[in-house]
Amino acid sequence: MRFPPAATSAHGPGRRTILRGLGGAAALGAGIPLLGACGGSASGSSDPNTVILGSGASDAVPKKAFADVYAEFTQRSGIKVKVNTKDHNTFQEQINSYLQGTPDDVFGWFAGYRMQFFAAKGLSTPIDGIWKKIGGNFPAAMHELSKGADGKYHFVPMYTYPWAAFYRKSVFQKYGYEVPATWSAFIALCKQMKKDGLVPIAFGDKDKWPAIGTFDQINVRINGYDFHMSQMRGEAAWTDARTRAVFDNWTEILPYHLTIIESLRAFDLVFVFNGGTVGTELLSILVTDNIIGESSRIGYSSAIAVVLLVISLAVIVPYLASTFRKERRS
Repeated sequence: MRFPPAATSAHGPGRRTILRGLGGAAALGAGIPLLGACGGSASGSSDPNTVILGSGASDAVPKKAFADVYAEFTQRSGIKVKVNTKDHNTFQEQINSYLQGTPDDVFGWFAGYRMQFFAAKGLSTPIDGIWKKIGGNFPAAMHELSKGADGKYHFVPMYTYPWAAFYRKSVFQKYGYEVPATWSAFIALCKQMKKDGLVPIAFGDKDKWPAIGTFDQINVRINGYDFHMSQMRGEAAWTDARTRAVFDNWTEILPYHLTIIESLRAFDLVFVFNGGTVGTELLSILVTDNIIGESSRIGYSSAIAVVLLVISLAVIVPYLASTFRKERRS
């Protein structure tokens, strides 16, 4: 991968140079996807040698990785990066009001339609100049995913991740399971896991995005990328027979899901999965970021969370019971 030279100026870098330089840091390839926010925002840095970055990367492991990228950028360019980190889900839920208010100089977001939506509303600044320097580092598909409907670049990709069904090798070895290579083999495996007293699939969908992503993956694999994208653009009807086929296939595996999926967040599954009572889990590679090298700490933290929940219920349940009794008497 080629790196653009550090930004230099006899009079110090301006806001446009800073954004261009940070785009160069994005090309280092180990952080969040970035969009150029609207220039001249009230929350932007008044220091021409500092750029403020809005981030939803609140989890410890990715947060540290991104910090290393920004530190490298500062070392190469002399421009400081001040990161404004919000809780991951809160950042997503408030992104609309954030961008229409006083956004930071640069912010992290997602490629494709989720980026194009805000670009079309004029809530991000085109960064074509950055792509003239870093374009050779990316394949054609990445170029297209980084463009708005106006044909201009609004986005710099920094990572990608697969969506998969993860499994514990020790569980598969214990029961003699084979990794399925087809959908029918996967269904057969789920049936066998259920017979063996295991929960075939753990699926934490409290925040809803795992279900959305799973639909995307099944749709792409059944109907192909072009149909999926036309559907995302609103060109293909949701009542289309091909869409029904997606839900038909999805319905096949629903009986094998963990029954309390609505009470679990994606990262709560790490605690459940490590218990050895779950066969597979449908989730993105994000989960492994919190398992590799951190499993003991995450498991310990999850255990504490469960204990705190039990303690809370010990107080809440009697209180609610007492309240309901008083209401019935009155």
